[in-house]
Amino acid sequence: MNLPSFLYALRWLMWDTVRLAMASGLFWVMLVVTTLCTVFCLSLGVKGDVPIKRDGPQPTHFLPDPTRQQFVQASMMVTLDTWAAATVGYHAMKTDPTYIANRYDVETIRGKVTIAFNSIEIALTRDRTSISEYVQLLMAGWVADAAGILLALIWTAGFLPSFLEPNAASVLIAKPMPRWALLLGKYLGVLAFVLFQATLFVGLTWFALALKLGVWDMRYLACIPLLVLHFAIFFGFSVFIAVCTRSTVACVIGSILFWLICWGMNFGRHAYLLTPELHATGGVLGFFVEAGYWIMPKPADMGMVLFDAMSAGDYFGRVLDVNRLEKMGGFHPELSIITSLVFTAVLLAISAREFRKTDY
Repeated sequence: MNLPSFLYALRWLMWDTVRLAMASGLFWVMLVVTTLCTVFCLSLGVKGDVPIKRDGPQPTHFLPDPTRQQFVQASMMVTLDTWAAATVGYHAMKTDPTYIANRYDVETIRGKVTIAFNSIEIALTRDRTSISEYVQLLMAGWVADAAGILLALIWTAGFLPSFLEPNAASVLIAKPMPRWALLLGKYLGVLAFVLFQATLFVGLTWFALALKLGVWDMRYLACIPLLVLHFAIFFGFSVFIAVCTRSTVACVIGSILFWLICWGMNFGRHAYLLTPELHATGGVLGFFVEAGYWIMPKPADMGMVLFDAMSAGDYFGRVLDVNRLEKMGGFHPELSIITSLVFTAVLLAISAREFRKTDY
């Protein structure tokens, strides 16, 4: 088979997989979720707000609607300067109420957030940019990365077992095409489908938030490759289970268990390094912890990469002290992703070899 014919067959396999996914309930379930999240973003609004200064570092204090008493209290809390400095600030406040806010980096907040097309009103805690970032974090971190990845693994688990059955037409008639190419075509087809859904979800929710709040934050779009990469790594294990068992149930249960085991190993290794009592023991335990971490995929690290890409530290606390972990040399995002991809590549190679040896 020459290269043009090979590429044509590979493209046909990818399109066939996408077509099957669109014909199944998976496409419509994901489309409904995307529609609901987009409508929710369109239902948001902010009114009566005052923009917070964004030049330089983030503000250190946030106060609600400013009054003279609040400014006096803020000046006493924020400044530890001399009494003369406090007196200057107090007298300046009498003629310019915003003096202390500007002098001591105290931001004043007004306005409300509206939800469900003005049906619900909540007092604004910062400004409209922060509301946009917070909603994007919820969409990317919980809806897409956590629930979306696991649901996609479950729904796509049945694609390969049925394709790999001995009486499957694609396997029987594709004599000129290598079996590893058949497997690769189906794998890439599923990834193309997930890429389409991720782009649709992130793109529509991003546009809806930008349209309603006027905040065009491009960082949110970085979620698309991160989500597809996360799925691609663990779908490789689903491919391996499909080749070995031809069982949809085994693919579903195996993929979820494998994700949980990898997450536990990933999180446990970081907790081990950050716990001096455990880390000091070293020895055999330390060797196996490090070996397991570097060999297996790292879903917790991918979550932390997404966390950093979205500047989530301004809104959520971390269970692990990632800054200390980085200073210790225990967290390298690039190496984490590369080693996870290497594991998936090796697993796909083993799957292709096993598929090639199978008698039909």
